[in-house]
Amino acid sequence: MKDRLTALVTGATGGVGASLVEAFCDRGMTVHAMGRNNDRLDKLAAKTGCKPHCIDLAEIAKARDVCSGLEIDILVNAAGLGATPGGLQQAEYDSIDAVIDINLRAPIHLMRQIIPGMIERGFGHIINIGSVAALYPIPGISIYGASKAAIHGLSALLRLDLSGTALRVTEICPGRIETGFFAAQMGDEEKSRKAYIDGFESLQPDDITASVLFAMDAPSHVNISTIELSPQAQVFGGIEFVKSDE
Repeated sequence: MKDRLTALVTGATGGVGASLVEAFCDRGMTVHAMGRNNDRLDKLAAKTGCKPHCIDLAEIAKARDVCSGLEIDILVNAAGLGATPGGLQQAEYDSIDAVIDINLRAPIHLMRQIIPGMIERGFGHIINIGSVAALYPIPGISIYGASKAAIHGLSALLRLDLSGTALRVTEICPGRIETGFFAAQMGDEEKSRKAYIDGFESLQPDDITASVLFAMDAPSHVNISTIELSPQAQVFGGIEFVKSDE
């Protein structure tokens, strides 16, 4: 293993991404932080010493160009976008494309760009921040759930593709986290807090970071494939049976 690891973290302008950047920098790693908010990235860089890259992942060619000259040891796909609440039949077409671009298309392209170099150097760890929405059907977020289910399947398939290499692949599947995710989804921070945050003891970004570090710190012969975590009070599953009209 190299003395100084280099990481790339997407979605670094807040929440889980920013927490990961801080933790990695505290460990002395070289950290490339990607996000869409230039002011937040500059503040994060001033605080941590990370290398900021202001990029909209929907413009994936620009993100690939940044990666083309880097030797990335740890790739964390932390950027995520939620759709407007409602079933598929209510989803706006532009919203569908935006969710697929950020949650699925961008991680695929970044992994394709970075993995060959990891294989050549004989070291690398891919960490995908997924969701419990990939594991359990949750009403009203069909596009988001489908995008995360695709990442869940892709992470497992990637383990097969990389069999025989020294690379590791980890998927983190969190439940509700107290971040700006819901405000971005609803377009109203006050309403989102009342609906999703206030009165709930949610996961915190540092909880996800702790799971990532746990997977990274496992011995090199150990691959932590999937970690599912949720607030103690949040549960999943159940059966709904709609009675027909008589």
